[in-house]
Amino acid sequence: DGRLDGLPAYLGYHEGHLVATTWVFGFGGTGNFGGSGLWMQMDSGDWEKVFSFSEYEPSPIARLTTLGGAVISYKGWTYFGTMAVPGTGLAAFSLAYPGHLDSEEAVLNAFLGTTRAVSVYRARYLGTPRQQVQLLYGEKELPVYDPITRSWNAQPTGMGRALYGKSGFGNIFNTYTWSAAIYKDKLYFGTFDWSFALELADDLGGLIGVVNGSPANLTGGTDLLGGLSGLPGLDSGTLITLLKAQITNSPGGDLWCFSNQWTQALPENVSGCGNDRNYGFRVMCADKDGLYIGTANPFNLHPDGGWELLRLRDSYSLWMPSW
Repeated sequence: DGRLDGLPAYLGYHEGHLVATTWVFGFGGTGNFGGSGLWMQMDSGDWEKVFSFSEYEPSPIARLTTLGGAVISYKGWTYFGTMAVPGTGLAAFSLAYPGHLDSEEAVLNAFLGTTRAVSVYRARYLGTPRQQVQLLYGEKELPVYDPITRSWNAQPTGMGRALYGKSGFGNIFNTYTWSAAIYKDKLYFGTFDWSFALELADDLGGLIGVVNGSPANLTGGTDLLGGLSGLPGLDSGTLITLLKAQITNSPGGDLWCFSNQWTQALPENVSGCGNDRNYGFRVMCADKDGLYIGTANPFNLHPDGGWELLRLRDSYSLWMPSW
């Protein structure tokens, strides 16, 4: 009927049309669920869903917790990515399959099996028979739970092998495409990297609490993450040990740059742009004088704590305060 099926999260403007990524919350079920995606405002003024993340994601549970991230127009394409709050997949699993999280192993497998690093896409000719959507960063297969056998199995995603690389830009802890901007004819994406939490948490329950700050309220009154209390394995440090072995770079948000529409993105910085307490790049904009980034940094009592405003002025990555 021309109305968005979820909350508009990020807005962009592409070739005369508004585009938006959405957040659609579907906790409590595993049935037919359209999921979050990309919408475009048509010439009529109505909105049309032109892509759903469920076209890529094979897991009914992960579809419930995959949200739309930053979206931007660049050289004839609409580039956009995903967001997934660590721990919400486990919460959705517990609601969908009561009684299945009956052991520490089951809880840890469900956390790992439902956690998703960002997938990044681009699309053109939106809303026409010529529409084309490409997976730039993502997976060929992802874990999917079989409630009959109570086992996890690798299932193919809906879009085949990614054009450029693995999800998360190769970092499993990059779970938000939090911001995007164009500066000097280059496209930049900023991420949220939650590997910082492994320094602060001793067990799975602590990890979920640290990453989310306070339990997210996504169900209109029910404390979703708070409902995980009492599950076996939340006081286990096993997962912390496993995840620490997967850290490939310093903590801190990542900044990735597409120099053109033909080649893969390259890392501008993968450790918070000079401060690894900057766990994400929350907002970006640019003018002729630089690329400006507002960071997310909640470590109030740390010497390097507190949000920062940064400016990139030159191609050799000279980061400095904006003043």
